[in-house]
Amino acid sequence: MWNPHSQPETKIEMNDSAQRDRLNQIFNTALVSSHAETKPDAAGEIHALMESPGFGAILQSIQLLAGDQGISEIEAAREMIRTFRRMDRLWTDYLVSEGVERLKLSN
Repeated sequence: MWNPHSQPETKIEMNDSAQRDRLNQIFNTALVSSHAETKPDAAGEIHALMESPGFGAILQSIQLLAGDQGISEIEAAREMIRTFRRMDRLWTDYLVSEGVERLKLSN
């Protein structure tokens, strides 16, 4: 299981606009491309994800957000999930509308 004390402490400075733009692009690309992935065994996949470095980074981010904002870890987790879900919905809506526009143009 993930141990927050076993990982080196890293904090990305978001004051650098170019760095933030680059990370925004990376996140958005990963989010959009993840829609094409298939979902096999849900319970096994959930367990594997909880053991993954990516999930460990999410847990670290929850702790960082809670500390930075002076909120509980559960509130930080909820805020991160709300933000992620909103971005996911917006990208899904955008991609669907782009696809509809392309279909209209091809006719």
